[in-house]
Amino acid sequence: MEQIKLLGIIGSPRSNSNSKIMLDEAIKGFKDVIKPDLTIIDISNEKINHCMACNRCKENKECVLKDDFNNIFKIWIKADALLYSAPVYHSSIPSKLKALIDRIGHVCFAIYNRKDPRFCKIGGVLAQGTSRYGGQELAIQFLINHLLIMNCIPVSGDTPESYLGAPGKSPNWEKGSIMEDKIALKTARNLGQRVAEVALIFKAGLKQVGEILPKEYLINL
Repeated sequence: MEQIKLLGIIGSPRSNSNSKIMLDEAIKGFKDVIKPDLTIIDISNEKINHCMACNRCKENKECVLKDDFNNIFKIWIKADALLYSAPVYHSSIPSKLKALIDRIGHVCFAIYNRKDPRFCKIGGVLAQGTSRYGGQELAIQFLINHLLIMNCIPVSGDTPESYLGAPGKSPNWEKGSIMEDKIALKTARNLGQRVAEVALIFKAGLKQVGEILPKEYLINL
């Protein structure tokens, strides 16, 4: 059985957040399929500055800003599967998570000299907000766009609950209130299962045909 490196990113600026609860459910679903080599990064505990577009990462092969980004980036690069869980902020994602994504993209393009490595990480996205139609799908779509830009493969759960990712309702910003949304928790777990299944299929297939693929596909082998 293939070993799958799973990176879960909690995108809330608050610790012990509803986003963490949703991610935990998705990880349970992943473990229903296979036990991963798991790393969880809670960005509320990390120092992540905004990208300055200085382009010095092209020469240094890493970001020159002195914070926690470079350690996170090394884990992100090695991951086979990604789970992002975030609250809705202004119909999108929190600025700290956006800063992380901006820098992942910028450093990747600089280090690999725009040769478009085919990362092909399998990704799942979860988002929760204070109302049923509070921008969850917009935040999810933003994160899916990030996965596509990074040449990754986004996966949804099963319909009808999941068309793009796993949305949830956590009223009044109260920590733990996502537990009231049983459909969201079920959908999160289902999404985790699907990410695990596709990650297994992809990694096993890559090993079978890797010798005839361009090297851009083989970054993690």
